[in-house]
Amino acid sequence: MGGAKQWRSMLSPRLSDIEEMLVEKGTLLERLRRKDLDFGKTYRYNDLLAIFEDVCGDVEEHLGRTPKEQCECEYNDGCPMPNIYSDRTVIVERLPRAVLIPTLAHEYTHHIQYESMHRVFNNPANREGHARTVERHIAQKYARRERNPAFLYQVTREDVAELKSVYLWLCDNPNPALMRFRSALDVIENNARKERKMPSDHALGNTFYILKG
Repeated sequence: MGGAKQWRSMLSPRLSDIEEMLVEKGTLLERLRRKDLDFGKTYRYNDLLAIFEDVCGDVEEHLGRTPKEQCECEYNDGCPMPNIYSDRTVIVERLPRAVLIPTLAHEYTHHIQYESMHRVFNNPANREGHARTVERHIAQKYARRERNPAFLYQVTREDVAELKSVYLWLCDNPNPALMRFRSALDVIENNARKERKMPSDHALGNTFYILKG
């Protein structure tokens, strides 16, 4: 997986599938917006560490891998980047529970990628798409476990924005009916396509993994 030409040649034949997935994810997002979602509370630092430990266990179980090096977790107070993995540390915003847990799963997946799967995930779009897949799995797991669809909201917003970004990049004449599916994250992808002349690595990788199934 490399530059724009390679991504376009790989994803263009799946344009109709991308349309179908955009309808599916967009419809889910509309249903979630009609619900009175309970995103839960934000946590103190000590509570964050306990939640992070649980999420790490869930991710390791899902991937069947336990990294040799421990990963730290902290709030991003004073950090310009909102949610990142850097130097064996997951750094996150003070997010409500239903957004925090999938976000922790995404960033901790990067730790496992770097520690034990770096030969497989040596491409940024591949890394981000794989992390989105794990994030989605954990969101679905907690939504079922706690009977709370709020866990699905953030990852579905990401799916809609990123699928639509790839669709608009590939399609010369986009279907106007699909443009009704809107996400607050659309602006991020619009800026990415403007600056990079292609969708973000998150969008390319996420679309690839959604199509992969």
